[in-house]
Amino acid sequence: MWKKFLELFIKKAWPVIRKLLVKYGKEILEFVFEKVTELFKNWIIGMGKEKKAKAEESYEKAKAATNPEEKKKFEFEYEFYKKEAESYKEKIKVMEEELEKLKETLREDINKKTTDLKAEDLFSTNSKDSYNPFVLKDTNNILKLEDKNDN
Repeated sequence: MWKKFLELFIKKAWPVIRKLLVKYGKEILEFVFEKVTELFKNWIIGMGKEKKAKAEESYEKAKAATNPEEKKKFEFEYEFYKKEAESYKEKIKVMEEELEKLKETLREDINKKTTDLKAEDLFSTNSKDSYNPFVLKDTNNILKLEDKNDN
């Protein structure tokens, strides 16, 4: 009876379970990348704000300076920090593009590897236990996100 149930499970239920794994794998990936992108973006924006504040401070010091050497020094600092602040805007764009490329690669990987997943990859279907023919395999890469050849 268990053997028949197991065959039916693999034939009927497993395709649905596999589709759920693909769906939730993608949802988890989206969630993680959303949080990571937000973290990096906020960090870079904070760095940009810091440089902008230093630029404004140097600008005010340059305006207030009476010594030509000191004025020149603060004007140089102002230009330096202003360019630094602007560069952070560009860094955000580059970071977002790179994270999007990585996310797409991982999305394809998750889709392919979970689509190829077989019930036998997760369960020991030849269990001798007549009350529990499904024994979850003890594995570190249950979704086969690493190739079996990688050691």
